[in-house]
Amino acid sequence: MDILKDLGLGHAVVGAELSYDYMTNIPYEVRELAHDAKVVDANDILLTLRMIKTRNEVEALREVALRHTTALQNMAGRVHGGMTVKEVGLILAESHREQGASTVGTRIELNIWNVDGQGEWLKEKSDPNRKLRKGDYVSFDSSMAGLKGYGADFGATFVVGAPLKEHLDWWEKQIYIVRKWMEASQPHVKMCDAHKAACQAVRDVGLDPMDYSGCFAVHRAHFAHGTGIDTVEQPYASRHEQREFEPGMTLCIEPGLEGREAEGAPKTMHREEIIVITEDGYERLTTMDWDLHSVPEQ
Repeated sequence: MDILKDLGLGHAVVGAELSYDYMTNIPYEVRELAHDAKVVDANDILLTLRMIKTRNEVEALREVALRHTTALQNMAGRVHGGMTVKEVGLILAESHREQGASTVGTRIELNIWNVDGQGEWLKEKSDPNRKLRKGDYVSFDSSMAGLKGYGADFGATFVVGAPLKEHLDWWEKQIYIVRKWMEASQPHVKMCDAHKAACQAVRDVGLDPMDYSGCFAVHRAHFAHGTGIDTVEQPYASRHEQREFEPGMTLCIEPGLEGREAEGAPKTMHREEIIVITEDGYERLTTMDWDLHSVPEQ
């Protein structure tokens, strides 16, 4: 509020994102501090401005994406079978902090392909003290922030021990889909049209993109979301979004594919990528290779 007063705006009309607070409490802080100002909802204006990044913003996001990738790679070099899920999470958080993260958010999905019985799988999946065993397929959905106020939302996976043929077969499908989803994200293309292309990529590998109950599905009915000041922000590339991709938009390509089998544990695959829309296509900001990585059994 002191800054507003210094600018002669102590009693001004202040616009804030009052109807969009998914990842931030800034609107509440503005209301709390700006007692003498009139705070109004400028959500549409501010969100539109945030969707299109400046050159400096893109460079900040490029750097944080590189640091995020490095953190995941360093984490994989320290993990092995016999560790608990909780220990893996702490190692990943420490790897992020070593890369300069001021805040870290991590969700670890323990996908136990070698456990039969849905009930047993769910029980073990939710146990942070469950130790990694040979054949486990572990995915990470993590975010980090700390570089000039910008963050990155990125997901990766590894297998404990040598990957099985089934792992490799599903991973090949996953990477095909991710690459097709990036290719669908082109400047001046409507997001709803790109969503159709994203669904077709899932069909190309013999899966159903919209069957949430039985096979693979497009995550949350969108295949990409914006990232920047918030690691998850607009736009959302969904079937209903008429907005076009524009140069300067930075996006997290988010497969989030989950396959449920009639018997045994669900088969899930996870890989995310961060891209920026350019004048003639897109540029990939994340730098991890496309291999399915493994960690030692012990």
